Order: sequence, then C-alpha cells, then structure tokens
Amino acid sequence: MSLKTDIQNALKGFVGNRCYPDTFPQSPATPVWPAIRHQVFGGDISADICGSGTETTDDVSVQIDVVSDTGIERDAIAEQVRTRFMTFVPPAVLQSRPRDEFDSETKTYRCSMDYVFYGSSA
Repeated sequence: MSLKTDIQNALKGFVGNRCYPDTFPQSPATPVWPAIRHQVFGGDISADICGSGTETTDDVSVQIDVVSDTGIERDAIAEQVRTRFMTFVPPAVLQSRPRDEFDSETKTYRCSMDYVFYGSSA
C-alpha cells in the first residue's frame, strides 16, 4: 500500500468516510461536514547504496485539514487524528502547533496540522 492509502484508511472512519486526498469536493457538489483532507506537500528523499529512496524510506510531509460545522467537533476529530498518528507506521511527527481558524464564507471551522512521516525509521 502507499502512504496516501494508509492515511486514507486510517482517517476515514472518523468522518463517515469523508476523507479526501488533495481537495474537498468542489462545485457543483456540496461538501458535507465534518470531513478531512490530506495532501502531500514535500519531504526528503533518502538515498542509500541501492540508489535514491522509495516511498518506504523517504520522509514525507503531509498536511491534514479537519473541517466541521462546529469548533467543538473539529477539536474532537483533530484529537482523534493526533492520537491515531502517534501509532502510525511509518512514524508520524507533528511539526508545529495545529492551526485553528473559522471560515466566514463557508461558516466552517478548520484545524490544519503538518506532519512528517519518517519512512527511513520504519
């Protein structure tokens, strides 16, 4: 399996299978909240004697966005994500304090978290 698939499978149960790679549903579809979005945004390739790394050895940076109709629900789901990622293989490390915000246009609450999955230590 790929890291994206592993993330998808690990998180979809927290939001009734509304877990999306890269983007939330776009118009004309209407997103249903709560939902989670995950997106790879960088990382480090681990080169070794066999050549450049593969997904199993690369360190991958991933942003997780939890969006909900209420701040309380957003916080509860974000905590579930953090708890789940503590036991993730390869190891997932939160890189900075989660960012909470309110979107006045969509009237939703968002928590963004940046993780690095350290494949080289798996």
